[in-house]
Amino acid sequence: MSIPGNNRTVFGVLLPLILVVAAVAAVGATGRLELAHVQVAGQPTAILEEVPGPDAGAACALDAWYVDEPPEGLRPDVLGAWQRLRAEAGEQGVRLCLQDGKRSTGQQQREFTEAVRLFGTPELAGIYVLPPEKSMHVKGIAIDVQPAASAAWVERNGHALGWCRSHQDEYRHFEYDPAYATAGCPAPLPVATGPGEVPGPETGPVCPLDKRYVDEEPQGPRPDVLDGWKRLRAKAETQGVRLCVQDSKRSVAQQQREFTEAVRRFGTPELAARYVLPPEKSMHVKGIAVDIQPTASAAWVEGNGRALGWCRRYENEYWHFEYDPAYETGGCPAMLPSATGS
Repeated sequence: MSIPGNNRTVFGVLLPLILVVAAVAAVGATGRLELAHVQVAGQPTAILEEVPGPDAGAACALDAWYVDEPPEGLRPDVLGAWQRLRAEAGEQGVRLCLQDGKRSTGQQQREFTEAVRLFGTPELAGIYVLPPEKSMHVKGIAIDVQPAASAAWVERNGHALGWCRSHQDEYRHFEYDPAYATAGCPAPLPVATGPGEVPGPETGPVCPLDKRYVDEEPQGPRPDVLDGWKRLRAKAETQGVRLCVQDSKRSVAQQQREFTEAVRRFGTPELAARYVLPPEKSMHVKGIAVDIQPTASAAWVEGNGRALGWCRRYENEYWHFEYDPAYETGGCPAMLPSATGS
């Protein structure tokens, strides 16, 4: 949020006063201070949701691709929980970078508007960036932690301090609830809106390296996967290698069409699944897989992609690669003979 000159100073002075007045009103109405800890109807919650967070931060000391912003604007109990989490990590030699914390309604709306521009519809955008009225960043109880190894530490250790990963498609996103410390973490949702239908392109322009293939523009993969793909393609280009994307994200419907055609071609679902998985098992539907052509380009990815989180997964598909940031440090898992494991 950009507040020019003296207006920023005035805003900085007035906002705490407004919050104090709102808090006093909440105490008078209920007998306890509810602004920071409980969502209540009326002005106090509205004011809390208008508290902005930083628009940026210093570069993350572990990976300059990310930032480490100050945790300004979080609910006081959430701020205390974040400080305890970071201290616990520090005692174990782990550094946590705060990629994103509190957002105001205005900040979240800008993020959501940009996502709509990128993905085309509010429904598709909402799978990656929630509108302000649904965002836990706006409510001041969510943080995004980077890099991947730091987020993995939080996923393993955070629940004891009230922090849980909320969405399967966002390894970095954690939400705070003190009840998690005793009850444990709820099962993460597939995406922020729950199960979603994100389609990918049906085709793309001809691959300039080999006209038998296309080079589609990746649309619809998880944002971290899209970032991983951009880094992979940029590294290839520095070495004079062109990567063509034959296929990437597919919706359930797109994958079902592929699977149905494979069943027709191979005769049984069991045989078809060796080459095209049904939607509920496909990594293309989950938005973490790309198919690279031609053969030489795929071979380059197999030889160089692991350092950026990309690994070949099946012996019978030289073109198929899946993204997991854990591969960067843990290495690639053993390849399966086929998608069905046999």
